Amino acid sequence: MSHPHDRCAFILINCQQGFKDWGYWGANRNNPALEHNLLQLLNHWCAHQLPIVHVVQHSRDVNSLLRRDKSSGEIWPELTPIAGGGVNC
Repeated sequence: MSHPHDRCAFILINCQQGFKDWGYWGANRNNPALEHNLLQLLNHWCAHQLPIVHVVQHSRDVNSLLRRDKSSGEIWPELTPIAGGGVNC
């Protein structure tokens, strides 16, 4: 019999440095505890050795904060995947 977690994954979408530029996006967030909540979930997933998937948006626009060649396009350091496919668990 399979376990309920056998078909689950934690999917982190667009957790990129550029989205933390409040001057660009505006400072009125509806989720001020986002980083804390994501780390709590990430720690749970790591503790249970469940799959973690990162999805990022890399823009082709030369002025975008979300370009692959800019540090603002990188994943937040606390969520960054490490060699071997995991994260800093």
